[in-house]
Amino acid sequence: MSGVSCKRVSAGYGSKEVLHDIDIDVAPGEWVALVGPNGSGKSTLLRCIAGSIGFSGDLTIDSRPVDQMARRERSRLVALVPQQPLIPDDISVLEYVLLGRTPYISYWGSESVADLAAARTVMSRLDLVEHADETMTSLSGGERQRGVLGRALAQDAGVLLLDEPTTALDLGHQVQVMQLVDELRRERKIAVLSAVHDLTLAAQYADRLVLLDGGSVIAEGAAEAVLTPELLSKHYQAEVSILRDEAGDVVVAPRKPQLATNALNADPTT
Repeated sequence: MSGVSCKRVSAGYGSKEVLHDIDIDVAPGEWVALVGPNGSGKSTLLRCIAGSIGFSGDLTIDSRPVDQMARRERSRLVALVPQQPLIPDDISVLEYVLLGRTPYISYWGSESVADLAAARTVMSRLDLVEHADETMTSLSGGERQRGVLGRALAQDAGVLLLDEPTTALDLGHQVQVMQLVDELRRERKIAVLSAVHDLTLAAQYADRLVLLDGGSVIAEGAAEAVLTPELLSKHYQAEVSILRDEAGDVVVAPRKPQLATNALNADPTT
């Protein structure tokens, strides 16, 4: 079982600092959702943990410093579902999902029976078995996104990083993917850190939410503490209503802006 710990983590691109002294912990089996407006630093933080970009501060996985790990070791501990994955034109769905098993295959070896079984198990849970021999690029956007998630799940890592995992998915498959991640993190004690635009889905599935804006942590805690009209209005520049569904879960409903009274009553001839 692996957990993530970020202490005073800062990062950026070139001379531009995007993250400022971030402190976040994710325990084994816990799901933490990163929310916040575009450009708030959610994807950058995930890339730091995945080892894709440099950072300052202390960042550990399973109590081991990320920047001291070899790539192969880190790949066994961390799986990332990026927003824009690179997908070869002619790779089949099965071949792509099997890429998740790469950290366990020797440099001159090939996939074992166990690797194939792991890939097919994940594909079955994602409704991808019937597409096994089709190319990834021939799939619909939603099917392709499920293939990308399948590769990450086949990696069998203790930490799962999700950057907008429900992008391009219809409503039914959004719930299916979130439910599958929820089941697997409980079964395998996976630490899940996800960037999520859909605040209602974040509230329903994550144990804790972290609101980022301007590269800093603005609020952290349970959904009802983070998803307040005041915080969302200030940091998203949008008016919302916070509701409760039949199960008591938080639902974030955007509200249509109201025109000012004087604008409604203005004389159109003036």
